[in-house]
Order: sequence, then C-alpha cells, then structure tokens
Amino acid sequence: MVSFVSCFSRYSLTIPRWLFTLTEQRSTAGNHTTHGDATDGQSWTENYRPAPGTVAPKNTPATLGLVFGIASAFLFEFLIPGPAAIVLSIVGIRRANALGSAGNRAVGRGPAIAGLILGIVYTLLPLLKIAIAAS
Repeated sequence: MVSFVSCFSRYSLTIPRWLFTLTEQRSTAGNHTTHGDATDGQSWTENYRPAPGTVAPKNTPATLGLVFGIASAFLFEFLIPGPAAIVLSIVGIRRANALGSAGNRAVGRGPAIAGLILGIVYTLLPLLKIAIAAS
C-alpha cells in the first residue's frame, strides 16, 4: 500500500523565476530596480521599512479591540467581550490618531473601528434580546 505522503512526494510545486520578475522594471536613473508602485525610485520594501535603529509603531489596543469584537460575535451571551471591545477600540482609535499626529503612519485605525462596530452590535444584541423577552 502506498502512503499518502509518499504518493505526493514525487510531485513538487515549483514556481518559475519569471513569475517573480513580472513587475520588475529597470530605472533609467541608475542601477536600481523598482517594483511597480514605487514612485520615488525606491523598491516597495524600502518604502515601508522603518529607519535603522527605530521600531515600527504598534497599536496593541486596536488589535485587542478587534479580537474582542470578533469574540463577542460568538460569546455575546456573556456580555463581557462586547464592552471590552468598545473600550479597547476607543483607546486604539485615540492611539492611532496620536501616532498619526506624531508623524507616523496611523497604525491600527481600521481594526479599531471594526472592533468598535462589532462591540457595539454584540453588546446591544443581548440587551435587545433581554428587553424583548421581558415584555
């Protein structure tokens, strides 16, 4: 009997090298390669890389707000993740605004807004369910 792993081990997934070079273009201003959307002559990795010796800013409250917002969709009966998502998302939005005004990229604004919306919806849903059951 042929095992499942050995059956597929003779077939390997190879990606042709030309696939990686489809978007590469040679710059006329020297020996520098740009990758499609770079506008200043730098490659796309150089545009998003922080300066040496610096740490890219993080927005942990925004990420936690989104995580609690998603958790509140599954655990909305407990009424704990929804309000936690609201509070963490508000803190995350404020931190994103502070990072943006300090000259950095506003990191985490999208996940914080998504966590805020999910937190509000899944906090009001059980309360609405309780109000309907009480009447």
